[in-house]
Order: sequence, then C-alpha cells, then structure tokens
Amino acid sequence: MAVRVLDKNQAKMIAEMAVGYKGIRETYTSEINFVDEKLKIEVHAVDGPFSALLNTWQFSEAQDGGCVVDFSIEFEFRSRLLQGVIGVFFEQAVARMVAAFEQRADSIHYGKV
Repeated sequence: MAVRVLDKNQAKMIAEMAVGYKGIRETYTSEINFVDEKLKIEVHAVDGPFSALLNTWQFSEAQDGGCVVDFSIEFEFRSRLLQGVIGVFFEQAVARMVAAFEQRADSIHYGKV
C-alpha cells in the first residue's frame, strides 16, 4: 500500500493511494475530511476501482484521560474479479494501517518505537 498527498488544507486532503496483490496494482484517489467539531476523520474514494469506499476515524475522550478511537471501513470493488483477488488482501492492508496508527500513537504518547 502506498500513499501520495495531492492537496491538503486544514479541512481536507486529497490523496492518491495504491493497493496491489500478486502483480495486480490499482490506484485510487480519496478525499479525507477533517471534522474538527466532531473529532472525526471521514475518507471516501472519488476515483478508482471502488464502487464504494468509506472509512471513518472517530475520536473520543476516555475516562482515564486517554483517547478512544473507533475505526470503521466499508468497501466494494467495481469488478468481481478485483473483489475476489484483492478483497482479502485489502482487509489485511487495512489491518496493517490500523496497527501502524496504533504504533505511531504509542510512540508519541509513551515514547515507544
């Protein structure tokens, strides 16, 4: 999985992302909206192989003073072939993305690498 930021401001970002598996590589463009008043990040595909792609990151304060992050994703490829070939890999890529987020949060909060 690769990401390249095409445009960015305080409210949103446009990014080009690539997913691939066993020689198949697809690139898509997503719009990422930062909804500050709701402590939420919403991402949806605007171009590429998805008929639907929506993911959200919802942040809320934890009782211990920390932060709770609720992540959800829904996706469907336009092509049944891509859904079958890349669908499972994409789920694994999303799991790696969430793990990288957790690792980065730990490194910032606890000084872990």
